[in-house]
Amino acid sequence: MYTLTFDPYHLPDRFSDVRKRWRSFLRLLNLWKPNWSRDYIYLIEGRHGDHRYHIHLVLRNSDFSPAEIRYLWKYGEVDDEPLLLGPYDTYRRTAKYWNKEASDGITVPVGARTWVASRSLNAKLPPLEMWRSTSGEIESPQNVRVQGGNQTANEFGVYLYKWWISNSAFILDK
Repeated sequence: MYTLTFDPYHLPDRFSDVRKRWRSFLRLLNLWKPNWSRDYIYLIEGRHGDHRYHIHLVLRNSDFSPAEIRYLWKYGEVDDEPLLLGPYDTYRRTAKYWNKEASDGITVPVGARTWVASRSLNAKLPPLEMWRSTSGEIESPQNVRVQGGNQTANEFGVYLYKWWISNSAFILDK
């Protein structure tokens, strides 16, 4: 996972300018390696910390090395860290972090999509499974790596939510 920051000379004034710089960088990645997987997720932030725009980016290690990203990012500095920080870390930690910043209408326009998954990555998602439970329970599969969930009751009914990551689905890209 990379954090792409802007130096004072390249610091964008508006959210739309950050998106233009992102698209320019993405074109550069495509020119550098025309046959890469094109699997990525990025997030534009700008409200916390020193209130400077920056981009978080997740790429496959097999597509680009940290050295290549540092070389290709011409707008400032690049920090990198593993996406998963330990054997029982999950992508949920990153997802919660990436969804914490609300649109403020100024730094991030209201209704703007701050994080985006590439079309190629979205195409690889398994189809959504939906069913109606007659027992009111959701059974998680055997042999899961990590799981969680919660239950909510309100005037509309009772809702059970459950999630898990199976061991077979967990493959680190090295």
